[in-house]
Amino acid sequence: MLVVSYDQPVGTLRELRLKAPAIADLEKKLIATLLVRPNMRSEAEEFLGKHFAEFSDKVCGILTYIDESTLGFLDKIPKDSTIRLLVSAISGSSATLVKEIDKQRQKRALEIVQITFAKDSVERPLFHERWMADEKVLVEIGTDLKVSSIGAKQHTISVYDVRGYRDRIDNFEWYWKSEELSLSRYFGMRVLKRSL
Repeated sequence: MLVVSYDQPVGTLRELRLKAPAIADLEKKLIATLLVRPNMRSEAEEFLGKHFAEFSDKVCGILTYIDESTLGFLDKIPKDSTIRLLVSAISGSSATLVKEIDKQRQKRALEIVQITFAKDSVERPLFHERWMADEKVLVEIGTDLKVSSIGAKQHTISVYDVRGYRDRIDNFEWYWKSEELSLSRYFGMRVLKRSL
């Protein structure tokens, strides 16, 4: 499979036109997969727990929706790992979630940043992705990483060699490092970016 990636995330459309892509012949190597049907929550949790427990050191990811139960899944990741997440929407009380995140921070290095589009006091999710990765593997989750979602509908959880997904990691880093104002300019609409 032919993959086009950039050495660094594209900052502007002008940069896109000026910078030639680096072309790499990387196969998206599948390591493990689980087809999750409704009522297979325990199997999905066990599969995620096994692969999250194998994460090492630096973990990053993009999750569209999170709630308090998401933190339970993150608890399966080794405590000496640093976790950085980009999210778009919070289910339930944001105040309660922030308190739970603060409790998690007492046990581990955890940073969660919420990025949304904002128009007329209404926020909409910017992301529609659900994955987490370390330096070895990327775990793609076919639904929200929440107890209420993980076994509610049919989806697939897949584990890949991360080398075939450098574009996603680069994209994550671009959002992580970008300021709220530069994101708003880039998308031509108001973007909110805040730490939870």
